[in-house]
Amino acid sequence: MAVSPTSLGSGTTVWASDAFTTGSVTPNANEVVYLCIAAAFGGAPIGDNVLTVDGSGVNLSFDRVGENTQDSGNARRMVAVFRALGASPTTGTITVTEASAQASAGETVKWAVVQFSGCDTSGTNGSGATGTPTEITGSASTADMTITGTPNAGDATFGAIATGANVSGNGISPDALWANIVGV
Repeated sequence: MAVSPTSLGSGTTVWASDAFTTGSVTPNANEVVYLCIAAAFGGAPIGDNVLTVDGSGVNLSFDRVGENTQDSGNARRMVAVFRALGASPTTGTITVTEASAQASAGETVKWAVVQFSGCDTSGTNGSGATGTPTEITGSASTADMTITGTPNAGDATFGAIATGANVSGNGISPDALWANIVGV
């Protein structure tokens, strides 16, 4: 079976103090679900591993796949990806909490939930579907990603990329070998 992505929902919201809730999503049973978050913060450097995800609203437990934080002056930006898999998910919302007390009410957060069918569902919460996370580097106009290891036939590559707040649309133009699943 070929790996096939489906967008379950996406949106732009704001922090309500130190948390936000996604819109309602409906995951399928036994399909790997990824929650992608792009957030901006003010104040002191936020460090790593400051986001936690409560998937009880969809009956899923989310594990952190990767997180990249860029601190520059008072502009803090983060991209984080979490993964879940369950036998009986429900329709509902997902709550994300920021633990470093740097999220300010009203600051923008973008989120997307993408589900994959046909992928390896072994391991904890679908960890068999996730290879080694890698950081994407680049400039104001290009992004570069190095994929480690040798993909097997039928494998797929998935990435989350955040653009600046001043970019119209999602600002992503993938080359011929890539597809843009969802843009926020």
